[in-house]
Amino acid sequence: MHFLTDFRRVLTLTFLVLRWLGPLFLRRVLCLGPGRLSTAVRLRRAFEAGGVTFHKIGQYLSMRFDILPAELCREFAGLLEAVPPLDPSVAIAEVELALGGPIARFFARFEPDPIGSASIAQVHKALTREGELVAVKIRRPHVREAFLCDMRLLRRPARFADWFGMLGSISLVEFMNEVEASTLREMDFQFEARTAERVRQDGSPYATTPRIFWPLCTPSLLTMQFIEGVSLQQVCRAAESGGEAQVRALLPGVDLRNVVTDLSRACLYQLFVSGVFHGDPHPGNILIQHNGQVTFIDFGIFGTLDINERRLLRNYIESNVRGNLMESARCYARITLATSRTDMRAYLRELLAVLTRWYAASADPATPVAERHSGRYQMEMLMVMRRHHAEMRPNQLLFWRVLLVLDATVLRLPVKVDLLQVMIDFFTRCSPRFPEQLRELLEELSSSATGLRRRVNAMDRMESHLKEQMAGRTSLPTNWQRRAPDTNRLSRAAQGTAIALLGIPFALGALHTSDAVGLLCLGIAALLASGIILIRLSA
Repeated sequence: MHFLTDFRRVLTLTFLVLRWLGPLFLRRVLCLGPGRLSTAVRLRRAFEAGGVTFHKIGQYLSMRFDILPAELCREFAGLLEAVPPLDPSVAIAEVELALGGPIARFFARFEPDPIGSASIAQVHKALTREGELVAVKIRRPHVREAFLCDMRLLRRPARFADWFGMLGSISLVEFMNEVEASTLREMDFQFEARTAERVRQDGSPYATTPRIFWPLCTPSLLTMQFIEGVSLQQVCRAAESGGEAQVRALLPGVDLRNVVTDLSRACLYQLFVSGVFHGDPHPGNILIQHNGQVTFIDFGIFGTLDINERRLLRNYIESNVRGNLMESARCYARITLATSRTDMRAYLRELLAVLTRWYAASADPATPVAERHSGRYQMEMLMVMRRHHAEMRPNQLLFWRVLLVLDATVLRLPVKVDLLQVMIDFFTRCSPRFPEQLRELLEELSSSATGLRRRVNAMDRMESHLKEQMAGRTSLPTNWQRRAPDTNRLSRAAQGTAIALLGIPFALGALHTSDAVGLLCLGIAALLASGIILIRLSA
């Protein structure tokens, strides 16, 4: 079924390679120089014509100016926003198809020319029938089918690479599967709307999120509050072409240092406090309002971290930025998955060496940008993992991507912001105090108690089921007849242990505080102790 589609796609990609890169290859062979178009422009146009999959690859490469020439990164940065728009009639037809009626039924005004155009969708400004100014995001027609075709084609060389173990223990096919699942979620705009609402409800004090208009949302159409502002991508371009003077003309009266600081704090808040974070905060997805407020848009890619993951990752980053590099290396080793082939002592030694080089480069403002970029050291850490047969946890990949993109964005701007100091200040201000530590402990105990309760209930159900099956035919074995009392004792012991553990932080709070707070903690600890006594008496 897919053979003809895939074959046509192969022909298309072959034509693009011959058109944009063929002349470059011939000129290199014949020593004729780059010609009218530079190498960077040819590569960017080839990726641009390649469609959504190659747009995504190019967008990632635009951030890797630690390993790629600056000219190439600037060209690839154009893929973040400058994608040729749909014909206005096609865009309107897509809106009417998604909403199931003429566009005038839903919008009092709809501007046919887009205000932004990207690889998966483009955005139009509109006015609802109720007079609300909104941004309407339209998914490009057939983009989903084209992406799935590219995935099928890319899996073939991925299987070849896995067969020969070209990436060691890392499976390229599994990586492609994760990319496919993530991008397909990104193409579902109702899923994106739910994510944006969730981030908005978390209430980060450092950034805002547009409000969603649910009646005007479908899987291929997203309608949200229109935010007046300038994208951070435009700010980066202005900085690269005209420096601070051009940035001031673009955002008059806005202190760019405060903007960068708020952006950094907003990302850190999402990662380490709320646990729901924007997974693709590249400059094209960040708006700066004229009052300096940071706004996140485009929540197609997002990540979540549970409380245990946040604590482990927070310990790693906090140890890192505070210069406690040995503890940082140990945390990183716990974050990754060691195997039976991992020499932990050698693994820690190499991790420490990489972290020491990164910290020394980041702490010195005179260090060139390429040497301060964390992406360079992330690649070194991955090579260390590969040499020692350790693996990255799949659900944490987006976490590292966010830190990489944040670091790359900050280094592109003309202002000097010490990202290390911003992180230190953030962790000092947001380190969990006694109530937060207590809440985390309660969540952990609740999770443990729930799991224990499920196992106890499963044992009870199993016993009941066996009794029903064996009733009237034979008596239960002696060990099964004794199991119910043992199970009850296990349940009472679990309850007593959980209550005792809950009483510990309150008793400590009573010792380290005074006045009414200390008396309250002491009283709660006494009540919990009474609970233990009652449980024991009921045994």
